[in-house]
Amino acid sequence: PRKPLGPNRVVNHMLEHLVDEDTWDANDFDALLKLAPKYGVFMNSHTFEVDLFQVGLYGAFAEAMEGLVSNIKIRERMKNWAADPGTLDVDAFLKDIEFVGKGRFAQRVSSIIVESGLTVCPKYISKGVEYVADRCKHS
Repeated sequence: PRKPLGPNRVVNHMLEHLVDEDTWDANDFDALLKLAPKYGVFMNSHTFEVDLFQVGLYGAFAEAMEGLVSNIKIRERMKNWAADPGTLDVDAFLKDIEFVGKGRFAQRVSSIIVESGLTVCPKYISKGVEYVADRCKHS
């Protein structure tokens, strides 16, 4: 797997503009990355699709793939991952989604989530919403 781009982007493209010069100079890369949430910058662990799957939306992903693909191997893989999420092969998972088309797959998954009334989301999203809500309370 390739090295994630997020940490470098967070530190060198975002925090560089958010932290004061003393904080920037006093901290190394890892320390700055840990400070990111204090400045309203929240990062995912994988890609958005993987993070959504891993917070418990297994069934929605399997249902979406079932409705979008006639390829039995892809459908079976998604069903198997939904049944046993610990076996998720991230590279194959993302390739299967790319096969369908990320936008098309996202539309289907999002409609299933809305119709099902599912309310789980990755922590970095809920933390980001809480951060913004806190800022709104203080204005």
